[in-house]
Amino acid sequence: MRPAALLVPLASVLLGLLAGCGDDGGATPQLDAPEAADAPPAANVATKLAKACASPAECPPEAPRCIKLSPTAASGFCSLDCGSNTTVDMAPAGGTALCEAQYDGTSGTPICGANDSTNDVCPGGTCTWVCVVACGVLDAQDFGTCPNDLACTGNACN
Repeated sequence: MRPAALLVPLASVLLGLLAGCGDDGGATPQLDAPEAADAPPAANVATKLAKACASPAECPPEAPRCIKLSPTAASGFCSLDCGSNTTVDMAPAGGTALCEAQYDGTSGTPICGANDSTNDVCPGGTCTWVCVVACGVLDAQDFGTCPNDLACTGNACN
């Protein structure tokens, strides 16, 4: 294509753009205000359930227990009891609702999902269940990410 052939379409486009700006009656040209930059995504911070802790003294009254899902974990997370029953494989009815009420993180899924059983036996015949925050993907269900830089291990934040 010849350079002159490019100038005609380009000039038409520029004139169309300038015409779209309108006549300001000879006033001094003003620049448009710059668009605000997108705000960075909010950090996934939990202040009750799933707040990072090293001891119960660091936990709020809404989630007074400092839980470590692994005995070798250096730190844990704040949690609360969400019920008790005599089975090691079924959380108490209504337990997850208690957990959801105390979770203020922006990702992760609060559930009544851990108990104090040892070798699938409830101590004294009754298991006490605590809230955890589920994370990662399990059976095509995306539970989200952990708050407070907790690690997602075995689909639970710790």
